[in-house]
Amino acid sequence: MTDIREALEAIRKQAPERLQESWDNSGIQILTDADAKVSKILTCLEIESSVVDEAVENNVQLIVTHHPLIFSKINTIRDDDPEGAQIIRLIQNGISVYSAHTSFDSAPRGTNQDLAEKLMLNDIVPMYPDDDDPEAGMGRYGRYSEPVPFDVFQKRLADVCGADGMRIAGIKPEYVRLVGLCTGAGAEFADDAAENGADVYITGDVKYHEARHISDIGFCVIDAGHYGTEFLFAENMASLLREELGEKSEVIASKSDINPFI
Repeated sequence: MTDIREALEAIRKQAPERLQESWDNSGIQILTDADAKVSKILTCLEIESSVVDEAVENNVQLIVTHHPLIFSKINTIRDDDPEGAQIIRLIQNGISVYSAHTSFDSAPRGTNQDLAEKLMLNDIVPMYPDDDDPEAGMGRYGRYSEPVPFDVFQKRLADVCGADGMRIAGIKPEYVRLVGLCTGAGAEFADDAAENGADVYITGDVKYHEARHISDIGFCVIDAGHYGTEFLFAENMASLLREELGEKSEVIASKSDINPFI
């Protein structure tokens, strides 16, 4: 069994807090006991009632979430408010919470790198390399050694992210070789991907006017969904923490289906 300090150190090794964006709230969200022993850790995309149920049922002491439970200032915590009820129940059950959000998006083995590798891309590099670590940074570019027909690439992406809700904006290329991607919501980076010669750019949460602009410039963006591009976090982070902690703590990836879209 490990303690909370060693567990947090292992998380921060994989998701250095200095990599988070200025607007983000990565880091410790709830610390119920600074001296707690941690025998079980749960990883998840985000916290909602079913995830809290899962943590309580599994006697978890620490949840590592991608999306912050607490993102901005909270004026009141009430049990008749969903977020407040979750916070109260977590504290009552002695469950601490840590968010590895944009700190993990930019990490060398984080969400963007994981998606690029699952798409079997080669020569993977950050779209925006970190000044101190060229393997870290937001987004990724990657290429195929041989051009892949677009329909083959689309199926490969659907196999990884899920086909439900996938949308294509702009003009489909006949073949795909250079791919740009940013998990979550990264439509603002599409112009840079186009200017750098990408055949297609993958992200989520593309808005109507963003899609219109993509079409106007003759580029192709695939909106694979915010959930679709990031739900891989749970298993990815769990795998990395198992490497770091070994048998000191059991690390389980959440099995709750929290996709809000039906």
